[in-house]
Amino acid sequence: MTQVGDGLPLPGRRKRGHKTREEYLATSLSRLKPWEAEGISRRTYYRRLKQFSDGGTSPPRGTNPRGTSLSGTSPRGTSPRGTSLSGASAARGTSLPGTSATPRPTRAPKAERVVRTANQQKGAGDARWGGRPPVWADAPGRTLLRLLRSGRREIGEDAKFEDLIEHIRPRLPESIRKLTKDALYAGQRKARESLPSGYDRWVSLTQLWGGRRWDEEPEGPFELVDELITIAGKNAHRLGELFDRWNRQYADGGAKFRRLLKFSDRIKADPLDWPRRPRPATYSDANAAAVRALMQDDPKRFWSVSQLANSKVARKRGISTKAMTHLTKTMRDRGELEWSDFGRSLLRLSGCGLPIRKSCSQQMIIKLIAAPDHAIEIYALIESVGAPAVTAVETLRRNGVVECPDFRRGTLVKLAPEALAKIERNQPIRDGRGAILWVRS
Repeated sequence: MTQVGDGLPLPGRRKRGHKTREEYLATSLSRLKPWEAEGISRRTYYRRLKQFSDGGTSPPRGTNPRGTSLSGTSPRGTSPRGTSLSGASAARGTSLPGTSATPRPTRAPKAERVVRTANQQKGAGDARWGGRPPVWADAPGRTLLRLLRSGRREIGEDAKFEDLIEHIRPRLPESIRKLTKDALYAGQRKARESLPSGYDRWVSLTQLWGGRRWDEEPEGPFELVDELITIAGKNAHRLGELFDRWNRQYADGGAKFRRLLKFSDRIKADPLDWPRRPRPATYSDANAAAVRALMQDDPKRFWSVSQLANSKVARKRGISTKAMTHLTKTMRDRGELEWSDFGRSLLRLSGCGLPIRKSCSQQMIIKLIAAPDHAIEIYALIESVGAPAVTAVETLRRNGVVECPDFRRGTLVKLAPEALAKIERNQPIRDGRGAILWVRS
């Protein structure tokens, strides 16, 4: 029987350069198991090997993707971890036992990783739209919804869709500006369906925390939330956790709004830089429960903030007047407390069913809106609301709500043009502290 290496003619497969069974098994990945030496799973090893093979650009001949030299000549003779290969194993992308692996290089800079992640999210197709980029689920769709709301306020709530589209078309994004009204109608429906489930709540909280900032910009809360969703990309669902966490905190609305703006600037710089989850504020929850228990003990009594801060319960728990102000404001926003007398700033528990006594300034604004030419004689106005003096009229004039040349008898008190403009635009009228004096119910 002829043996290989005896000087006799080689068999046909050996003559053509093929391996024997023994040589094949000696370099087989299933026998060598290079993933065990690298500390990764078999599936991860093959996935990395495939990513390198299909990467689009081949490494220089004789090198692997990490830049280490190879003993063989195959351009693909590398392992995903950058180990040196030699001989027949280089053609298969394996690392032989005993070969040394080069140190793993440092990761790419953070900015490059952020850009790469953003590009992957931007180019990812959405299964709902047949694998195409989700145009209506992205910024153009939300911009269309926002402009439709603005158009209804500008030309009327009963305007037809065709008139709305022609009114807002110059302001539409360029990518959807030339679409027909039927395409835009279908697009706004898809855009509305693609909004996160908590979208309306996020907008209402942003509007609540922003306060008087949004009086002149009613679309401001929508723009801010839409911008956050666009920046967050596939992490948009995590925005609900942030809004819920901030809403549970007993803090000033202005502080929450500043925190929201700071978070917006933070993820603009790095979409992957999300804040850590803080510890729950259980102490504030206990303070709120103590205030509710105090008011339930005497339900017929109405409390001011200073009276609550000077109570025995507040002194025992160390609640200052400033902390009590933020605490009761958050409790009013959540519907746990309500005003009993707005003019005297008296609070009560919600759900008693009694009407809220309006301040003299609020009653004057309501009577001036209903009066002919929005003007009433000064002392007739004071007597109609039961005001003790002209102080309320003087305060309204100082805040720019009314016009009153002097306080002599017979002088007409008129609503100022700025106040009339706010009433026509359905914007609230506020006093110097930011409290709402009038809002359309």
